[in-house]
Amino acid sequence: MRTRTAIIAAALALGALAHAATTRPFNFDIQLRAEGRCTSRVASVQIDVADLTEELGLKLPERRWNAAVAHETGAWLESQTLLERDDAGQITGCTVHWLVPGDYPDGDTQLSHVVLGRREEPARFDTDYVTVKRRGTQIAVRTENFVAVHDTAAGGMLTEVTWLTRPATTLPIAMNDRLSSADRGAYFLRYDREPQVEVVADGPLVAKIHVRARYCNEAGNPAPGEPSAVYTFTYRGIEPTIGMTAVVSGPAGESWDELHAFEIHHQTDAPIFDQLAFGPPLQTMPFVDEPQTHRPHGGHWAALFTERHAIGLIGSRLYGIHTDLSGYGAYLHGPWQSFDSATQHFDATLYLGPSDGSPDALAERMAFAGGGWSVNCLVKELYAPADELQARLEELEAASADAEFGVRAEALRLLDTGQWLVAGVRRAAGSLASLGSWRESLTAATAVADRLAALVDGAEPPAGSPLVYADDATCVLAADRLALRFGRDDGSMVLRQIGHTFENVDYLRAGGIPADLWTITMRDLQNDATRTVRPEDAAARDWVASSEAGEPALTMVWGGCSVGETEGAVDVIVTVTMRAGSEFSNWRLRVRSHSSRYALWQVEFPRIGPVGPAGSVCVPSEWGTAWELLTPLSDWRAGYPGTECFAQMMCWWRDKVGLYFAAHDPGATVKEFAVTSRPGRSARLSVTHSPADMGVPADGHDMGYDVVLGAYDGDWYEAARIYREWATQQSWCSRGPIAEREGADAIDLEGVVTAESHAETNIAQFDGFLMRGPKGGDQVPLYPAIYGEYALTFGRPSEVNAPGALYAETGQAFVFGSTIDSSDTNASAHAENSEVAEYAKSLTEMGCDFADFLSLGEMLRPPLLGGDVPDVSVARGIVQVSAIQRSAWRAPDGRVGLFFTNVSDVAVTFTHAFRASDYDLPAGGTLRLTERRSSGRESQMQAGADQVSLEYTLASRDTLAVVLETVTD
Repeated sequence: MRTRTAIIAAALALGALAHAATTRPFNFDIQLRAEGRCTSRVASVQIDVADLTEELGLKLPERRWNAAVAHETGAWLESQTLLERDDAGQITGCTVHWLVPGDYPDGDTQLSHVVLGRREEPARFDTDYVTVKRRGTQIAVRTENFVAVHDTAAGGMLTEVTWLTRPATTLPIAMNDRLSSADRGAYFLRYDREPQVEVVADGPLVAKIHVRARYCNEAGNPAPGEPSAVYTFTYRGIEPTIGMTAVVSGPAGESWDELHAFEIHHQTDAPIFDQLAFGPPLQTMPFVDEPQTHRPHGGHWAALFTERHAIGLIGSRLYGIHTDLSGYGAYLHGPWQSFDSATQHFDATLYLGPSDGSPDALAERMAFAGGGWSVNCLVKELYAPADELQARLEELEAASADAEFGVRAEALRLLDTGQWLVAGVRRAAGSLASLGSWRESLTAATAVADRLAALVDGAEPPAGSPLVYADDATCVLAADRLALRFGRDDGSMVLRQIGHTFENVDYLRAGGIPADLWTITMRDLQNDATRTVRPEDAAARDWVASSEAGEPALTMVWGGCSVGETEGAVDVIVTVTMRAGSEFSNWRLRVRSHSSRYALWQVEFPRIGPVGPAGSVCVPSEWGTAWELLTPLSDWRAGYPGTECFAQMMCWWRDKVGLYFAAHDPGATVKEFAVTSRPGRSARLSVTHSPADMGVPADGHDMGYDVVLGAYDGDWYEAARIYREWATQQSWCSRGPIAEREGADAIDLEGVVTAESHAETNIAQFDGFLMRGPKGGDQVPLYPAIYGEYALTFGRPSEVNAPGALYAETGQAFVFGSTIDSSDTNASAHAENSEVAEYAKSLTEMGCDFADFLSLGEMLRPPLLGGDVPDVSVARGIVQVSAIQRSAWRAPDGRVGLFFTNVSDVAVTFTHAFRASDYDLPAGGTLRLTERRSSGRESQMQAGADQVSLEYTLASRDTLAVVLETVTD
């Protein structure tokens, strides 16, 4: 039985929950938000009934009841309730589905009213939107758009789909999901002759098929170790989709070369589909029967289609579409990766609906299929304690206003932390899937209010420690901006919240399942196999919070972790420290080994998530790759050091508030950084470390450096500046800025020593680096923002058959500080590219004339533009870029250069307003602005330093440089 907090007891005493002892149904509202366009879509809410009844003292019927849902207008909606029971038959949870009629744009909100505990049967539907029928070994699911068939003789997987058009079209399919390795061969789920298949729901609104199958060979024999997978197929009858989740697991020590998920394969005598498409950005091409795999290149959907119908796959890590119909066969393919026996989770949506006759219409359909309703539960009884605490904090804020400075400063910090925790109570109350986070936030917020009250009353001096609260279940560390709340129960120790206390922002998605903080991989020295260890493998879990030497820390210990069949083989110790006045926390992991049989191989730590919802992520790939967290997402994973991961950092931000994630490792040891998609427009951030002594038996291991997690204001640029402050003090920057080098370290700009990989570790050995590969709409100048004055870059265009893309690539490279290499013979061989070559030549000349900025300078924040500046759509790899590419640089002598180039086909007028202080130029004086265009025309003007407003019109392919300097009177 969980311990109730004092605040809940007080609420009960006040009678806030007076109805709880009755057996009447429980009522509450749900606010819906459209994630993408929602037209007559099903909304769903999952409720931990046992948790809810315990916290609120409800008395719902124990054995059988239904839920009902009403629209905000009062009309009852068509709904379906799925109850979950324990072994004794008691109701422990439920999922309520209901149809929200109407058409709602992205971001629109609606209110639904839910009633739990109705004993009577739900009202009959006028239409059964989805039905399930059994025919021998087959289970046929019929919706308004299609019929899909599962076969228990084929592992319970899908074997056929039929579009219910006139005439109907049937496609025989095989789900080729499998494990394979060079030495053991391939094993498929569809070859399991005895899968466990359960119809969890059979309509009328939602159907759900639950399948547990083993990986078997064609003879039906299971793979070594009997790895298996649990698939759940969810049908919402009014929608032309099948939601698919897969959880793949296997015994420790069994690694496989390949794991394939969601391979929707077919082989027919003649092609059924005539086109294929990917997006975004939308790419389409004819279907040609040839042994070719077409890759989506970062897109999150892929489809085969005709003028009438389409089959599409929506999700992250899509492998692509294979078109060898008369050979291997054609398929849509989801994730393809290695498998090391750690449990892997995959999500995807299968689209089976109309194409609406064109690629553009299909793209709209796929965007619609990837959206849905997000829910926020409005249970007033869960919000009431937060309201009371907020009022108490406001009273304490007023009481502390007249306190002496030290008390007032500490009171302000506690107020920020308390209000952030109270906001966390409200956020956690919005999810009824689990109220553990709500309970912990409430406990911690109450304790902070008590501490603040004691401070105001003079009972204790200002402490100033970031350790603001700790008990057996909750620990809160909070300093300048950053706050961390950890939770602990019998089964886990996890990070529940990360916050920016000044802005009252929570970086983790409310209601999301917190990520395990670590996994480690051990190598078995007896058979050379790898075995994954997870927090759940620990025999005991404990933590100790301390604030010694002014450096508060939380030390978490997972003791006696089993490795394979060896119990108690390792202990894992995680320490999180934070200093007063800092917006950063330092994370370190140690391993203690108690078995000589195993050696440490890899450490994935920390695993932070789910970060979101929405917002944007930036990773150190190419120049710097940034994308929005949409639904569904694309994953990113890359090895450091290298071109695809040139630095040891990444970041997330939303509404100018960001989360900084970096390994501050001076030794630059090998790592792998990853952004992994999670439900609800969120992501998990993680880094996998490869210890220098990996595979060598040892009693223990310490990472030897910190992973830094911090809160900041801004976007990717501010994160780059944070990392730059640390990175430019490391050995790879020991030669100093290019402009300050002398003797052997000096660089002759007419002859530099170059390399292809611009990984930061190469800066100490080389002068310049080749920047090539995909460029465009998802690129930001992260690399020059960190290392602009320490390393030169140069590049050549890659989109040689697309002049529009060439212009965009070339203009972008120029403002990013790269020397343009226009000598690529493939590009110059195309007559249509002759004007591009002239444009590249003009940019090269500008780059030489302003080398003090673009080659030797420090990159500043790119200028913000006003006016109607269009985006330019260009082909093949570049989605959309701004017509005006721009940047700002500080020369070694302190002057600031602003650079603008128009990559579009039309003249563009824009404005740029700024203060001298925005570029760290002295305010209050006079600025001299020297303007120079690529045509050679130059002009000069002066302006007040307090506010400058510029307006320019750039002709197509025109380039402008504006040099700012302070004029001495």
